[in-house]
Amino acid sequence: GGLSAALLQPDGKFIGLGVNGAFFQLVRYNSDGTVDPSFNITTTITGAANAAVLQPDNKCIAVGTSVGHFQLVRYNTNGSHDSTFNLNAIPTSQAFAAVLQPDNKIVAVGIDGAGHFQLARYINPFTLASFIASYGEVGLL
Repeated sequence: GGLSAALLQPDGKFIGLGVNGAFFQLVRYNSDGTVDPSFNITTTITGAANAAVLQPDNKCIAVGTSVGHFQLVRYNTNGSHDSTFNLNAIPTSQAFAAVLQPDNKIVAVGIDGAGHFQLARYINPFTLASFIASYGEVGLL
């Protein structure tokens, strides 16, 4: 296991994301580096969280790979899994990074099963948009 991403919250606390055994894991730290006991240390989804974005409402979206699929998982401000979020895994792909656009759409990037660059954009309420791009040896959009 280990952490692969971190998010700084407006209150100075930060969330560490990664993998614990075979599951996505989140843990929140106080600004002094101690573990925040009020945050639910979460291990919910099989796979590994590689990146994350923080929404304006301070909910965290972890992006990673689960059983060879793009995987997006949202967590509430207390660290619990937000089951209202539609995961929309993209088959035979791995997600490595994501950004939150100013309009709150999520763009995730990674590779598909053949090693080609893959980009997917998710729209509110975070269902997969019609925009999915996959490029062979060229990573230009």
